[in-house]
Amino acid sequence: MKKVRIGTRGSQLALWQAHFTRDILLQHGYEVELNIISTKGDRTQEWNLSFDKIEGKGFFTKEIEDALLMNEADLAVHSCKDMPTENAPGLEIAAYSYRANPADVLLVKKDVAGYAGHLPVKSSAVVGTSSARRKAQLLALRPDLDVRDLRGNVPTRIEKLRSGQYDAIVLASAGIERLNLSVDDLLIFPLQAPMFIPAPAQGVLAYQIRQDDAEMRAVCNILHDAISSVPVQLERDILHAFKGGCQVPLGVFARTEGQSTHLWISKASGWDQPVKRLYQRLEAGQWPGAEEIVKRFNDLTPSSVFISRNEGDSDLFTRWMKGAGFEVHAQSLINISPLPFEPPKQLEWLFFTSKNGVTHYFRLAGKPDASVKIGAINQGTAAFIREMGLTVDFVGDHADTSITARQFAEIVSGVVVLPQAKNARGIMEQYLTNAISLQVYDNQPISDIEERMEKVLVFTSPINANAYLSKHALKAYQQIVSIGPSTTKAIMTYGLNSIEAYDPMPWSLVDAVMSVC
Repeated sequence: MKKVRIGTRGSQLALWQAHFTRDILLQHGYEVELNIISTKGDRTQEWNLSFDKIEGKGFFTKEIEDALLMNEADLAVHSCKDMPTENAPGLEIAAYSYRANPADVLLVKKDVAGYAGHLPVKSSAVVGTSSARRKAQLLALRPDLDVRDLRGNVPTRIEKLRSGQYDAIVLASAGIERLNLSVDDLLIFPLQAPMFIPAPAQGVLAYQIRQDDAEMRAVCNILHDAISSVPVQLERDILHAFKGGCQVPLGVFARTEGQSTHLWISKASGWDQPVKRLYQRLEAGQWPGAEEIVKRFNDLTPSSVFISRNEGDSDLFTRWMKGAGFEVHAQSLINISPLPFEPPKQLEWLFFTSKNGVTHYFRLAGKPDASVKIGAINQGTAAFIREMGLTVDFVGDHADTSITARQFAEIVSGVVVLPQAKNARGIMEQYLTNAISLQVYDNQPISDIEERMEKVLVFTSPINANAYLSKHALKAYQQIVSIGPSTTKAIMTYGLNSIEAYDPMPWSLVDAVMSVC
């Protein structure tokens, strides 16, 4: 067999990628040699410049591609997210690796951590990243953050955090995991989709060869992961259709679940500009082309939206919608009133299914002993609890409460107290053998509900949907967005269809609204 000369950068992460590839090929009987090449991106890091201050594409790839073309290497190993969408003439990507964790991660110094909103960093915290995409999405979540450039390889960036130059930094999860770096002294907070959209093809290696090299194409068949390649190619096709590069604040992520592929796009005109989003559920065999998806994104037309909960301009849903040019009106269609209750004396867990449950439980019961563990139905409820200085030990990650209930039942032991509404549906209790339902508040429809004229009506609970639809018919031009399965079912009883948000979080409600505009 021919010796395989692998072209790679010299950073620790790039060498991990090259060694990972080398080990696979050695197992198949190939002799392997590494050719370590310095790229423009490496030198830029030495000069401490951000990508938005230099011109051109392929910062981490061009010199390696040149080595391929000059027959100084046979196989190039790239981080796929660094790859331009157009190959240099005479070259091609012949394989994609399996996909490691595609998400970003926020690393926070524990001595300065503090919860505000959906991120575990104190107000006005200094957060390091040189990615325009990460900057835009951080500021969309938390406009108060002081986002500053961060350069260097992964270990260098982490040491800059530890030395106090930043309160937190954002990195790719895959880089930390592949280098097996110890970050136990830091708070680790995953920035997962759909809250935070990663770079196209993040977590994947791209294998590039000369187009006329049949032998290397056979080698790439060994390295190729067919399952990862489908969503990754979709992400790269969309990147190409946007004509994007490292300087564009663009996130694209595709996730396959059964016969469906969920696609999220996040883009801003600049790192300090409002983020625009799109979510599409693509069924097998019915994928539109990337150009059509991008056209759909570009043709989104702002309109008017009503959401059935009380929101201020600073609330994330309203802020994101208004930033995208939408007119937003918010009003809860139910009255919330506290109920008297006797705080439980013995319990192992508190599980909250809403922010109202949190507010009205702690109003009388006060904060629990440190021995009591706390569960939350979703990230929003968890963030609300954390802002009170409490630890959340379990957070549901699914829109369907029954799925969350089953997941929670697998890890729980002891008595679980469920502070909830008087008319709660009792789904959690069906899966918990030792649960106490505690009625801490009542919610009843308001008496005077005015007819809404907005184009999109967002219903945030079954009782809100029933309150409105029992009194007013839907107009021909109106669309309904539902926060989750139970609300969708309530809407269906009126013979109506709705767009159901991927999960009950504000960003997914934004996605659902934009999908119908």
